[in-house]
Amino acid sequence: QYEVSQQKLNITNKNISLTPKKYNQFNELKYSYTYPIYGYDTSKGSYLYLQAFFSDVLLLNSLNLIYLKDYEDKYYGFSYNNISFLPLEIIYLKYDKKYKSSNQRNYYGSIKTNIPFKKGRFNLDIMLHKYYDEDFKDKEPFIYGLSFNYRQSYILSFDDKKNISLSFYQKQDRSNLINYFEFLPHIQVFDKTFVSGDFKYIDMSNRYISDKSIKIVNDKFEKKDETDIIIEGLEQNYFTNDIQKYSLSLKQGINYKKYFTIFPISLQKEKISYTKNIFKLKNFDIKEDVYGIDLDLLVLHKINLPISLKYIKNDFKNNTKFKFEVKTQF
Repeated sequence: QYEVSQQKLNITNKNISLTPKKYNQFNELKYSYTYPIYGYDTSKGSYLYLQAFFSDVLLLNSLNLIYLKDYEDKYYGFSYNNISFLPLEIIYLKYDKKYKSSNQRNYYGSIKTNIPFKKGRFNLDIMLHKYYDEDFKDKEPFIYGLSFNYRQSYILSFDDKKNISLSFYQKQDRSNLINYFEFLPHIQVFDKTFVSGDFKYIDMSNRYISDKSIKIVNDKFEKKDETDIIIEGLEQNYFTNDIQKYSLSLKQGINYKKYFTIFPISLQKEKISYTKNIFKLKNFDIKEDVYGIDLDLLVLHKINLPISLKYIKNDFKNNTKFKFEVKTQF
């Protein structure tokens, strides 16, 4: 009853080769998804950040094409990651700046590797990072560091149940040496209630402030290395010779869902947050309050659309700003 003749199936082995073929991770790079981010900052205007990801099926290497356009500048380029031997990241970005000077390189190049050690939820990481700054032709710092992390996380949770990180970095920039210490505790205290801390201490050997000094940036896209520090409430970037950060953040998840059958937008989950930042510089302090709302929307019953809203109040020149960001993946 179950016999099938070879003649009926027309089976032939003349063109069948059983010779094993070596897997080539570079040839297997295929398009994975596009990740656009659109944002608006009341002090800087709107920006568009696009990423197109390519990877092989074994996730040994990946290529990310990058484009960013903000209110005055734009850049485009790529990042490449490979984990075949040691994790390796290469980044190249070409800048098109509204205001240029002869001292600028107008491109950013970076190569980074790390040696990871993992046991259960514990992670230890040794990092080496060399990059070429786009704003100064002679700025080619080298950074090395050590970080420790313990993470306890569960699928579909609002946030990590527990995440403790401790990091130390040193940055050699020409004649200046920058020391960076960071402690990041994060714990879940109640159901969907999380408390986080961010404590940093950064100093340097050269007391004179210049482009070799510690860089303070006001946006995550401006951060180029591990020792840069973000103060979102500022109107522009600065350099300083030492800085300390003391920050506490409270986040509360809200388990409210509203799905519609005809209306194209549904609400999946929400999160509200408050962060108090204190930055201690040599001659003065900067205090900052950040109020946030995160909404996880579902569009057309299939497209996830996270939206982030922030109101930032900073006592440096009494700055206040509102930030909006929406992102998706397809």
